[in-house]
Order: sequence, then structure tokens, then C-alpha cells
Amino acid sequence: MFEKLYSRRLMKALYRLFISIRAKPDNPLHIEIIKAFQYHFDKDIKFYKLNGLIRDIKKLEENDYTNTIIKTLKKHEFFKTRYFTLIRISRSISVLKAILEKLLIRIDSRDFDKVRIMASAVHNYPDFLINEYRMKSEEFWEGHINYYTRTCEEDFLKEWEYLFKEFYPNN
Repeated sequence: MFEKLYSRRLMKALYRLFISIRAKPDNPLHIEIIKAFQYHFDKDIKFYKLNGLIRDIKKLEENDYTNTIIKTLKKHEFFKTRYFTLIRISRSISVLKAILEKLLIRIDSRDFDKVRIMASAVHNYPDFLINEYRMKSEEFWEGHINYYTRTCEEDFLKEWEYLFKEFYPNN
């Protein structure tokens, strides 16, 4: 039960992060926040992991952006979710890590148009994983994730396409 709560908090915080990156891709705080998420990512999402992430983000500049992410990570709310949500999240941690790494690379290269497009392509992915953004997985791949590939003419997360075509439809 608690793993679902912590997983949901983490996914909602990632959603907020991606929205913030999309809105202002040149914000220097993105790099530090992404690195904090990367450091605390694990397949076993526990309370202490969230507390460590919150603690690390609190060390950064305090503003509306960091406060929103911290508030999201701390938010206590009950929710209805389907059983497979944890399985989907567990299988998707590597994808989320890859997304964060690719965003960091793009931010470091200061290619902010591509940063914005990438963040736009993935911003609903965390909600998709916890079943709050309902769409058939193949349509989600084509309409969202593959949007970056079509727009920027670069392969993006191609190695994870099988999840959308084979794994998510059955889980």
C-alpha cells in the first residue's frame, strides 16, 4: 500500500519537473533537480528514498519551482489505482532514468528548443504509468514519446518501444 503512495508521489513530482522544463528549459535549477532524482532512483521506492530526495531538493535555491516539487513529494492523499501500477513503474524505472539522462545532455548542450520538445514529449509519461493519463499504450508511444523523434529527426527512447507495444498493453 505505502509503495503505491510513494510511487505515485514520485511520478507526480516527475510530471511537475517535466512541465517545468518544458515551460522554462533554460532554468539552471533543472540540472540540480534532475541529478537529485537520478541519485535517489531505485526500483524499490521507499519512504526513506523520498525523504532523501526531499532533503536534497531543499538544499537547492528555495523558490516556487523547488517548493512545488517538495510539496508534491510530501503530499498525502488516498487514491484508487490498479494493481499493475507498481509493476509498470518497476519496469519503467530504466526508461525514466534514460529520459532524465537525455534531458541533462540536451540541457548541457544548451539546445533549449530540443529540451522543450523532449520535455513536452515525456511530460505525461509519469501519469500514464500510474494510470492517470488514460490512453492506449501504442497511441501514447506514437502521439507523445515518438513526437520528439518525428520533430527533431533523432531516435528517442527507441530501445524502449517494446514496452509500449508489448508490455503495457498487458499490464
